[in-house]
Amino acid sequence: MAGQYSALSLFGECPLPGCRNPVDDPRWPCGECERELAGYIRPARREVTAGQAAAELEERDREVAQAYAAQCAAAAGHAPASPAPGPESKANQLCWCCEQRRRCRPDPGYPGRWICPDCEAVT
Repeated sequence: MAGQYSALSLFGECPLPGCRNPVDDPRWPCGECERELAGYIRPARREVTAGQAAAELEERDREVAQAYAAQCAAAAGHAPASPAPGPESKANQLCWCCEQRRRCRPDPGYPGRWICPDCEAVT
């Protein structure tokens, strides 16, 4: 997974999807991707630690892996697993409590506002 550190490597992987080159900081792409995307990438507007970036990338990669597994199952003729019932959540929503862009769901107590699982667990 991108941003992950393994027992065999002292480095994480490039945060750009599909690239497995090692990086010392999971918040910035490897040198090869940086050269290829010159002029198209810039630092994030908000400050995040390397640990936060790695966690966000792990969540992103887990969701993509689940989507690929469902596509493979459908292509093989297997019925895809039905999603767990519950409120629909969306990635990259602004949580009204912590004011961070996270995977959030509509807050039933506050129409038009989004809330992340962490803030929902606190309230």
